[in-house]
Amino acid sequence: MAGEKLPPLEVFDARIVQAPLQGLLRNMDCELVRLLKQSMASHDIEAERKLSLFLTMLRFTKKLLRSRELSLLGRRRHPKT
Repeated sequence: MAGEKLPPLEVFDARIVQAPLQGLLRNMDCELVRLLKQSMASHDIEAERKLSLFLTMLRFTKKLLRSRELSLLGRRRHPKT
């Protein structure tokens, strides 16, 4: 097994998953906001704390994905960088 040559990796086209992933993240954001508002209205402090943490982590992840996307786009436009 150590001497076997592995087949080359297939090219991954991120555009295939980009739109569904963005839709999923947007839906999750809306759902977390809705649940957070419900927990605030019912004065459930523990649920507020957990949901606000999840919402913060989700929004941070969305920003990271967006910055990575822009970074890759910039690299395609300027291949020498």
